[in-house]
Amino acid sequence: MDTKVFLIHVAKKVVAKNLLKRNTVKRIIPTISLDKFNAFFSHIKKLRDKVIVLLMYEGGLRVGEVLSLWIDDLFLWDKRIRILPKDNFPNGARVKSRVERFVDISEQLAKLLDDYLLFERPDCYECRYESF
Repeated sequence: MDTKVFLIHVAKKVVAKNLLKRNTVKRIIPTISLDKFNAFFSHIKKLRDKVIVLLMYEGGLRVGEVLSLWIDDLFLWDKRIRILPKDNFPNGARVKSRVERFVDISEQLAKLLDDYLLFERPDCYECRYESF
């Protein structure tokens, strides 16, 4: 009686390395220098726009993540922002990742956010689901 090994078909295949394939260098994403960013940032007049740019620059947030922020997502006393996937925004914003995460923000950004909410949007504290 001829007994065969359970995975005998795997051992017979020879996997050859593709010799024609070149190793490619991953594309390095160009970034802006700090001097150029400061020059750009100094020309922004509206506080709302400054907050949006700093959220994307410092926190690494995408445009959809910034536009989908609610008051409940801001933990300014702890200098953190919660990125929470939500659906059905009137502005069409959405969070790409479906995982909740927290982003640490700087003292300057927390103060700008607080100033924006206090002086430009004083009525937003009445509604906990107010977005930018």
